[in-house]
Amino acid sequence: MIRIRLDDGEVTAAFGRVAAALGDLTPLMQEVGEYLQLSTDERFKAGKAPDASPWAPKKPSTTAAQARRGDP
Repeated sequence: MIRIRLDDGEVTAAFGRVAAALGDLTPLMQEVGEYLQLSTDERFKAGKAPDASPWAPKKPSTTAAQARRGDP
């Protein structure tokens, strides 16, 4: 029979030290989130995908439905 014993104490301790050194990442994550939201809003207004490629043109049925609803 083969037995394998794994002691992850050192790895867990190392991750604990890294987390302590980084501190509270909440402000950074809030900034990243705001940036992503703004860039997504800008891409929607410009009609571009995340890779900056343009969206396909709207179908006439979509344009007609938007006109009926008063969408821009």
